[in-house]
Amino acid sequence: MKKILNSFIFVIFAALAFNACSDVPAPYDIPGTGGDSETEEGVYIDETFRTSLGSFTSISAQGNLSWKIDFQSACITGFQDYDGDGQKENQAGITYLVSPTIDLSASTGAYITFDHALEYERGSISDNNQLVISKDYAGDVNTANWEVLPISYDGVNNGAGSGSDGFNFESAGNISIPAAYIGEGNTAITVALRHTCDDSFSSTWEVQNFKMAEGTGEDTDNPDNPDNPEGGTAEDPYTVAEAQSIIAAGTYTSDNVYVKGIISQIDEVAPDFGNATYHISDDGSTNGQLEVYRGYYLGGEKFTSADQIKVGDEVIVYGALTLYVSQYGETPEISTGSQIYSLNGTTSEVGGGEQGGSGTDSETGDFPETGPGSQDEPYDVATAMANQNSEWAYVTGYIVGSVKSDDSISKIESNYDVVFGEGGTAVRATMVLIADDPAVTDYTQCLAVNLPSGGSVRSGINLQDNPGNLGKKLTIGGKLRTYFNIPGLRDMNKDASFTLE
Repeated sequence: MKKILNSFIFVIFAALAFNACSDVPAPYDIPGTGGDSETEEGVYIDETFRTSLGSFTSISAQGNLSWKIDFQSACITGFQDYDGDGQKENQAGITYLVSPTIDLSASTGAYITFDHALEYERGSISDNNQLVISKDYAGDVNTANWEVLPISYDGVNNGAGSGSDGFNFESAGNISIPAAYIGEGNTAITVALRHTCDDSFSSTWEVQNFKMAEGTGEDTDNPDNPDNPEGGTAEDPYTVAEAQSIIAAGTYTSDNVYVKGIISQIDEVAPDFGNATYHISDDGSTNGQLEVYRGYYLGGEKFTSADQIKVGDEVIVYGALTLYVSQYGETPEISTGSQIYSLNGTTSEVGGGEQGGSGTDSETGDFPETGPGSQDEPYDVATAMANQNSEWAYVTGYIVGSVKSDDSISKIESNYDVVFGEGGTAVRATMVLIADDPAVTDYTQCLAVNLPSGGSVRSGINLQDNPGNLGKKLTIGGKLRTYFNIPGLRDMNKDASFTLE
C-alpha cells in the first residue's frame, strides 16, 4: 500500500513539475538564437549578439584575431594584451564574422540592418570595416568572391561618444541586397562582417541587432557633395587649403583623392614598416599644413630609406581625407595607406609602375642573351617569383586575372583584391596576373605584370579591353620586382614585344 501511495504522489509531483516548466519560454524559442524554432516569417537572420555569436562564425583570413562577445555585442579589435603583461599591442589581421548560408531563391527583395559602434580607426573606415556578401562561399573566405555592400558610418569613429567607454551605437542603415543575389538560383547566399587592421593601428568595432529580412532597403552610398570644390583628380589635384576646407566642413568621404603640396615637415620614415608620416602645405611652411599619416612611397612602393623624401619636395599624394579624433584633440590628415603619385614631377601609377612606360626598352635592355631568363628560355612564374632581384628577364605564364576595378585597391593582400576568370569592366587595364597553371585562383601563385600606359603592351594584353586573353600564355620581358605588393614583372617599354598563345 505504501508503494502504491508513493507512486501516486510521484506521478502527481511530476505532472505539476511538467506543467510549471511548460509555462517558461525556452531559450531556443527566441528567433535567431540558433534554437529549434524558426525565425519569424520573412526574417532570414535575427541575431542580437547579446550573449553569443549565435549562428555566425568567426574566421580569420590573415592573422590570429577573432570576433568575440564583449559589452553585449559582437566585437573585434587588433589592439589587445596578447602576452598578459598588462600592455596592449597591435596585431595585423583580416577577420570575418560569417553568417549561415541563406536561400534567397524565392525572395523578391531583401535588406540587412544592424547597429554598430566604432572608434580608433586611423585608416579608411570603409575599407577596414565592411559588410560583404558572396554567392560562392564554401568554407574558405580567401577563395570566395565577396562584394562590399555600402553601409552608413554616420556618428561613429568621432571620439565623442557619450557612453562610459566612449562608444555610441548608430544604425548602419537598411542596406538593400543587390538583385544579383535575389531570386532564382540564389540558394546559398552568405553575408559577413569583415574587419582589417595592421600591426600599427586597429579600430575597435562592435555590432548588435543584426537582421536580414524580406523587404526593400535604402541607398547608403555617400553621394558626391556639391559643396566640395571641383578637383581632387590626378590632372587637377586639390591644394592643401582645399583639402583642409573639405575636412573642416565634414564633407570628406572614404574615397581616395589627389592632393598637391610641398613637404613641410617629416615626422618619421620607417623602413621597417615601409611607410612615412610627414606634412605638406601649399607654400612649404608649417602654416596650414596637412598630415600624411603612414603613407607609402612613389607608386605605393614601401619606403626603404629615410632619404627618399625631404623637406621642400613637391608631391601629389593619393589617399583618403579624414579628421582623426582622439583624447588629445583633432588632426586633419590623409589617412594611412596613401601613396605618393608624383614626386618632384616624376609620376607613378597608383599601385606602382612608371607612367608612360619610361623603363628600359625590352629589346635593348640588360636581358640575358642566352640561358634561363632569356627570350629563348623565359622563366616560368615560380622562378620569376623566387628571383625578385630587380634584374631584367623574360617570363612566360598563363593570364588568369587582374586587380579589381576598384581604384581604392593599391595592394594585393587577399583574393578579395583580385578577379580570376573574368575580364571587362570588373578588372583594371593597368595589369594582369599570370600563373604556371591556367586554372590557378590563388593570388599567392601569381606574378603581377605591369602594363604601361600609352602603347601596344597595355592595349594588346589588358583584360578590360581583351577579355578573350584569359587563359592565353603570355611571354614578355621586364624587371623582376614587387608590383601591387606581390612578386612582379614591370618597367618594360610601353611598346615592348610580347607573344600571346
